[in-house]
Amino acid sequence: MTLLIPKYEGGQAEGFSIPAQREANKKKAQSLGAVVVKEFVERGVSGTSTNRPALKAMMRYLEEEQGNVDFIIVHKIDRLARNRADDVAINAKFDEFKVRLASTSENIDQTPGGLLMHGIMSSIAEFYSKNLANEVTKGMTQKVQSGGTAGKAPLGYLNTRNFEAGVETRTVEVDPERSPLVQWAFERYAEGDISVAELTTELNARGLTTVPTRVYPSKPVNKRYVHGMLSNKYYLGITTYCGVEYPGNHQPLISKTLFEKVGQTLNTRRQGERRRKLDHFLKSTVWCGDCGSRLILQKPTNHQGIQYEYFVCNGRMSRRTDCTMSAIPLAWLESQIEDLYRNIQVPPALLETLRPRLKEQLALHNSSRSEEFDQLKSSELSIKRKQEKLLEAYYDQALPMELMAREQKQLEHSLSQVQRKLKAFEGTEQMHDEMLERALEFAANCFSSYTKASDIQKKMLNQLFFEKVLISSKGEKRTPCPRPSQYVDSNLPH
Repeated sequence: MTLLIPKYEGGQAEGFSIPAQREANKKKAQSLGAVVVKEFVERGVSGTSTNRPALKAMMRYLEEEQGNVDFIIVHKIDRLARNRADDVAINAKFDEFKVRLASTSENIDQTPGGLLMHGIMSSIAEFYSKNLANEVTKGMTQKVQSGGTAGKAPLGYLNTRNFEAGVETRTVEVDPERSPLVQWAFERYAEGDISVAELTTELNARGLTTVPTRVYPSKPVNKRYVHGMLSNKYYLGITTYCGVEYPGNHQPLISKTLFEKVGQTLNTRRQGERRRKLDHFLKSTVWCGDCGSRLILQKPTNHQGIQYEYFVCNGRMSRRTDCTMSAIPLAWLESQIEDLYRNIQVPPALLETLRPRLKEQLALHNSSRSEEFDQLKSSELSIKRKQEKLLEAYYDQALPMELMAREQKQLEHSLSQVQRKLKAFEGTEQMHDEMLERALEFAANCFSSYTKASDIQKKMLNQLFFEKVLISSKGEKRTPCPRPSQYVDSNLPH
């Protein structure tokens, strides 16, 4: 009895070479005087891994039918494994199950020569696999360095193929159906009052689905996919490959400001101040100064239906520590945090000293950007001159239409990249000046600004100024300092 293992190749239901492999393997079985009892076909799974469904199924079958199978027939050794370590491990299992490996294309058997041939062919398969992977990586690296996209573009874009003069070019275009929903997702999440799970629900309600393929139909996005989308720099016009970022030729869907705002919100949730059923802007900011545990929000209701809001020590609640910290009324704790902001305000005299120095540093920063702006303008002018020269050469019949069109297309790509970067400079200096004044105004009025802020803004300010605010019941008094920790005077109310 024998098993056949043809490898999946091609693009049809069974691939173009499967019938030929099956026929060759059957002839090999006949030459061995064996009867084929089962066939395992790898459908589009890489042979570089042993984590393959058909291979696992075959191993289970061999274990169940131990003693009833004599041969495993493969079309080539590399159809079974493509590195020596996997080959040795798989053949060790074959020895354990007392079955022999036979190849239709290679002369391997249990003789010393056959074993040597097996080892050589296995090593060749490993070399081929690793060399091919290396060549693919080199090609992909070159592609992304020139602004291309490695692999499938994320949701909001479409991989397209164009044929010009018989030459195929692959590009990435904006998906007119899905890109507006992707942009809306970034804008909505940046507002800070929605979780990724809730955003996913809203996106599904609005009809956002994955792009269908030949094998898989479109389906609604899930939470994990949306989370990855919100942190994907591809939507900024940046392609990442092997951990390195490259400027892409594709059109950005969002601005850098919006992406950073979304990133800040994601980071806030990651650090612990997530939007839960019992949410508050002090959660994950206030900690127990007695035992070091987190303070958590509780909203108990008495027998008269009156609800009270307290922060309590999680170490005491869970009995992980022997902490005796009593419950802290929410209103009292909020007022203590506000008092902290009174102590970290910048004095007016110091502020007036800082203002000219900060403006000087800002001017230096803008001057370096000015040099970059001049370089971009020079590049823009150079590309436009090249376009004019191409047209002149074409009109003078010194350049064929096909070559002129191809060169013009490349220049248009380069020009669009330069102009996109130039657009980012519009209003930059004015925006920087406004941000500086707003920052100085806040530094002079931290208390006032904090009390007027929304809950989301308060949460972000707390994480900006404090790593932790420690609430102690032992009467310790410590000098407040913004980072890493703050102590609140511990005369807790009863």
